[in-house]
Amino acid sequence: MRCTNCWGMIYRFEQVDVFTEERFAGNPLAVFTDAAGLTGEQMQLIAREMNLSETTFVVAPTNPACVARYHIYTPGRELPFAGHPTLGTAFVLARAGRVAAGTREFNLEAKAGVIPIRLSGETASPRALFFTIPEVVFGPKYENRERLADALNVKPADLLAGAPLEQIGCPVLHLTIGLNTPADVDRVVLHGPLLERLLGGEECDGVYAFAPTGTPNHFYCRLLCFENVGVVEDPATGSAAGPLGAYLVRYGLASGGDLVEIEVSQGVKMGRPSTLHVLVHRDGPQARRVEVGGSAVFVLRGELEI
Repeated sequence: MRCTNCWGMIYRFEQVDVFTEERFAGNPLAVFTDAAGLTGEQMQLIAREMNLSETTFVVAPTNPACVARYHIYTPGRELPFAGHPTLGTAFVLARAGRVAAGTREFNLEAKAGVIPIRLSGETASPRALFFTIPEVVFGPKYENRERLADALNVKPADLLAGAPLEQIGCPVLHLTIGLNTPADVDRVVLHGPLLERLLGGEECDGVYAFAPTGTPNHFYCRLLCFENVGVVEDPATGSAAGPLGAYLVRYGLASGGDLVEIEVSQGVKMGRPSTLHVLVHRDGPQARRVEVGGSAVFVLRGELEI
């Protein structure tokens, strides 16, 4: 909600933790629930001030099939789509009564297009929410495993066999790196200049490192971001976990029938443990549709005067 006083405009926000059932875990998100009147420059400044992985700004939809439109900003730039901001924004809007009671499916409008949402539980207090990610993009592959291992502070023998070094995204691209164990993932450190040379100027927002845990279809992940994002490491990344699901199915690293259910643990090394559920609806080795879901919890609310 927005109001005026003698000093200026008041913009209210809620902060939630996403991909967790407990406060002070998961990935925190600030949602400005009525951002009408804010410019893109102001949204960017506010996101830098909030200093979270992302901040969202809700405005009226341009598509009548959508409940609302939302802008996603990291401290460094605007994103066309991201996962934890989508789930967190949907959670806040449902709790605030912006989604009609009894609704189980609705749409949000992102810069990337219409994002379908479905929820379980009461509309005003969802137990879990799932969103369908935009089409997964498979980008460049990299064959020089030794040099990439060196750029990530691991050994070539630590790289997971049968896991191509490949950029994937929906549409923001991340270099996806399979490693043998969660301990190998925890050793990853980005050597920026070397990685930039190896990527050859290809657009990329960071490295998504994953490893099997020993439990079928359960993977341990970290996302380490490049400098342009304005974030060092992200505790939970739906826009990386969803494409990872499509990648795992494509290369036979996850098993299942027409629906492959995958669980991703992220944020553990940061002390912000997060759980993401990825559902890959597939035709053979190809992902037909990918959903990402999880829970969220309310943490605090506040207001900002502009």
